[in-house]
Amino acid sequence: MLLAVGQAPAGPAGGRLDPGDQAALLGHAAQALAGGHRGPVDAALPTGATARMYFRPLPGQDQRRPAGGVVHVKLIAPAGKLAARTGSPRRRLMPGLAGSGPLWLRSCDQVDAAMAAGRWLALEGEPGAGKLALLRAICRRRNPAGTFRVLDADDASGHDWLPAPGDLPRAEGSLVIRHPERLSAPRLRALRTALEQTLAAGTQKALWAAVTLSPGPVSGDLAGLLQLFPGTVELPPLRHHIEDLHELVPFFLSKLSQHGPLACSPEAMQLMLRSSWPGNTEQLWQVLRRIVHHRRTGSIHPADLPPECWTVSRRLLGPLESMQRDAIV
Repeated sequence: MLLAVGQAPAGPAGGRLDPGDQAALLGHAAQALAGGHRGPVDAALPTGATARMYFRPLPGQDQRRPAGGVVHVKLIAPAGKLAARTGSPRRRLMPGLAGSGPLWLRSCDQVDAAMAAGRWLALEGEPGAGKLALLRAICRRRNPAGTFRVLDADDASGHDWLPAPGDLPRAEGSLVIRHPERLSAPRLRALRTALEQTLAAGTQKALWAAVTLSPGPVSGDLAGLLQLFPGTVELPPLRHHIEDLHELVPFFLSKLSQHGPLACSPEAMQLMLRSSWPGNTEQLWQVLRRIVHHRRTGSIHPADLPPECWTVSRRLLGPLESMQRDAIV
C-alpha cells in the first residue's frame, strides 16, 4: 500500500520527523486505512513524540479495500517536550538480543507489555525475523525462574506432542506455540480445547501463552485458535531496521568466534547494509557462521562475504524507503 504522508508546518517546538518516527507512522497509517478509519488517531512514536493522524482513503478497483491513502500528520506532543517532562527513556535490557532500531524496540515493548499484563498474544513476522528469540528473551527477563516451553508444529508427529488433558490448566511459566498453520485440523481443535480449559480455570496469569505466525491469510480451525490470542504484534523484517546490523554483527560474531577477536570491516559492513536479507536475522546468522569457518580472527573483508551478500541495492535504503519498496512489490 502506497501512502502519501504529509506533515503539518512545524511550529517553534516542532521540526521534521526522524526516519524511525516516519516508519512507525507508516505502520499506524497502513493499519488504520486497512480498517477503514478516517481519524483522528493519536500515535505514540519511538522518539517519544505523539502525532495525530487524519486519513483520506483512495478508492481502488476493489471497492472493499482502498488502493492507498493520504495521511495528514500533526505533532501534538513533540519529543523534546515529552523528554523534558519524563526524562530520557531507559533502554530495557533483553537477555540474548541485540538491536536498538525504533521499529524493533517498539515490537519488543509491545510484547513486554503484553506479558506484564498477562495478555496472551500472537507474534507475527517473516521467517527468521527473531520471533522465538524475542519471546524467550522477554520471558527470561520477566520470569527468570519460570519454565519456557515450546510447542513446535514440526514436532507434532509424536503422540505426546500435546500435553495430557488437564495439564495446561495447572501449568505455570510460558508457552510458545510455533507454526500452528502446519497443524492438522484435529490437532488444532485439541490444542484449542486445552487452552480454553486453561482460560476457564482462570490460570492464564500463571501460564502466559503466545503463538508465532508468518504473514498470510488465516481461516478455519486456525482462526478459531487465534481467537484465544486477542492481541497481535508485528515483528519487523531485518530490512526495516537494517541499522541494527551495526549491533547484530558484532553480537553474533562474539557468539560464533572461539579462536580470537573477529570484527567486520567498514567495507564489508556497507555491503551487508545494502542487502535485503530475505531470510532476516536467521540468514545473517548463517552467513556469519559460514564466514567464521574460514576467517577465525582479524577482520572480515568484502571478499569473505558469500555471493548472496553481493546482490545489493544501488544505495542504502532507509526504513521508510524499504517499507515503500515492499509495498510496491
